[in-house]
Amino acid sequence: MKETYYFSHDSNARNDEKILMLRAEHGWQGYGLFWALVEMMFEAKATCLCHSKVKGIAISYNIDITLLEGVINTCIAENLFVSDGTVFWSESLRNRKQKFLELRRQKSEAGKKGMAKRWGSDNAVITENNKVKESKENEVNFTHLKVKCGARYWEDATVNGIEDVDGTLIPLRVGEYWCPIIEIDTGIVNDWPKGTTANVHYKCCDDGEYWLVSDDGLIELEHTGYYVPAILDIYGESYGDYVILNIDENGQIEDWPKHHDIRSFLENVEE
Repeated sequence: MKETYYFSHDSNARNDEKILMLRAEHGWQGYGLFWALVEMMFEAKATCLCHSKVKGIAISYNIDITLLEGVINTCIAENLFVSDGTVFWSESLRNRKQKFLELRRQKSEAGKKGMAKRWGSDNAVITENNKVKESKENEVNFTHLKVKCGARYWEDATVNGIEDVDGTLIPLRVGEYWCPIIEIDTGIVNDWPKGTTANVHYKCCDDGEYWLVSDDGLIELEHTGYYVPAILDIYGESYGDYVILNIDENGQIEDWPKHHDIRSFLENVEE
């Protein structure tokens, strides 16, 4: 799963004595490469990079290998990075990431407690046949989740590994909205272009509409409110703000669950 993280960055970092030594040796290009390496470390599970992979990093980002190795060596010499000969890392980054992960865990726990307080023991999910009672007399059947998501920043997605800076790469964009239709049983996105992959991390908390629809497209149930519904919170990390989906070349959403929380679609349903 690809995730987008945010970590603190001191606004005056460019004037740090160690950074000044880095800039003196490699200029602003070295400064930029330093932050690129820090970002890669943060994304790495172990928060470090391998010396043996530096050549691959240089090729991947079209960076001169001599320059990149020089920047890394200077960072180690100036104690911006630490190395054991096999991997190198930033101690301050590891501390910040640990704090970040702990804060995220606390938010996740708070969200779960809030959900439990709101819904009590009501743990309604989609039934085996995607049916739910609309009232004592009627039963609705739905097969797909229809999404209309107003992405705040289109660049928070990559398509075929490329950052979608202006939102022109992502399939199923309609105007200023991302509008996939997802088959609930399988997690396959309708009309997804074959061979295209996407990692989506859109913030759209206050600009989205969501419906459970039947095979013929008729709306059966509508999500109440503008926050992202739980049915799209696969990893428990959206907090009602984000749509986080990883879609493979066949339109299959990674880790799509078998059961789904649809309580927000039932708030206006008659008892």
